[in-house]
Amino acid sequence: GTLATTFQNISTTDYPDWKAFVSYGSNAGTAEALTRTRMNVPWNNIVLKGQGNPNLILCGTATEETYLEMCSSMSLTVNPTKLDAAGNWTGPTFRDCTILSDPTYPEGRMEFIDTSVIQIHEDGPSDWIPGDVGILQKIAGYLNYVAEYAWFFNIVCLNRGKVGSLRDITTVT
Repeated sequence: GTLATTFQNISTTDYPDWKAFVSYGSNAGTAEALTRTRMNVPWNNIVLKGQGNPNLILCGTATEETYLEMCSSMSLTVNPTKLDAAGNWTGPTFRDCTILSDPTYPEGRMEFIDTSVIQIHEDGPSDWIPGDVGILQKIAGYLNYVAEYAWFFNIVCLNRGKVGSLRDITTVT
């Protein structure tokens, strides 16, 4: 089928994100330095307009490093990344909100999330991924085979007023 570019007079060209609170650089697509002032925009939108309480910021690893560099340059203290004996993880924070980085997440953006409105919906039961020979896959350049086991699911937001995004962040290299 054809991908719709306009829905109820909302153009994906003008509004590429379907979230309540998205904060871009001075112009969408124009990367700018990460500042506390910029980070406060989606935070305040979620708290004041969406009645939410952001407790997780998701970003790429270079974006997290950019945040840590910003804090260092301002002599701000952030909680160190640590894992306690009970398996509880804490990382760097912004306003007591844990920042979690993922090396596969797109860089130059931060997602502010009130996790009370997030649910996981299973697409299907976990299973082995088919490979070259049954579930086995041959790895190029190696003599061994591997098998992958996966669980496919969707993460669903129940109230988009309690999530926001900061885009167009210039990351440190």
